[in-house]
Amino acid sequence: MKNESIQIVKSIFENPLGFFKLGTPQVNENMVIIPIIVQEDKFVEFISIKEAEELNLVEIIETETVSELEVINKSNKQVLIPFGMTVQGGKQDRTIWEPILLPSGGKKSVLKRNPGNPSHKYKIPAKCVEQSRWDYTGKRGFKSTNQRIHPNVAFEAISASGQGNVWSEIQSHRSEMKYSMGVAPTQSYLEMTKNSTKQTEAIVKN
Repeated sequence: MKNESIQIVKSIFENPLGFFKLGTPQVNENMVIIPIIVQEDKFVEFISIKEAEELNLVEIIETETVSELEVINKSNKQVLIPFGMTVQGGKQDRTIWEPILLPSGGKKSVLKRNPGNPSHKYKIPAKCVEQSRWDYTGKRGFKSTNQRIHPNVAFEAISASGQGNVWSEIQSHRSEMKYSMGVAPTQSYLEMTKNSTKQTEAIVKN
């Protein structure tokens, strides 16, 4: 499933004209607009993980391994988990560091292999972005967030350098932003960025 997901996403970027076509140029004085049209018969039908969550059709589950999560897709469509998505909850917050396209529940995947199963737990790769917590503080599941990790943290997440480098980069971010220890005491990157958002909003109001 993992290799199929990567193949699908890569194919869109490597051969965009296989999925899109250019429409008739529209000219207005010194401006030319060329429509980009989706070739629906070539595209994979899927919904985002956000949409699936809103409909209670996907479940993200904690495992006993920092570098791995499990996901159940209960929908009849494939579910896209984008690169760099962050999830909050479980025993510690995580980032999912590669794009994943989950097979639809009970249906075959896009490449006509690996039949979907509405109760099957798919393992997906993850990196921790909350170093100082390994226990449940509320519900045991996860919810995706709208927060994206800093490019430097993302680079370490996708590299082969290991989990320690991700934590080190988060600490560097903390030092650069001069957060006090009262901010994100569990070293949660998501809590740090929430604090930055609050500070920005306060500045805008004033």
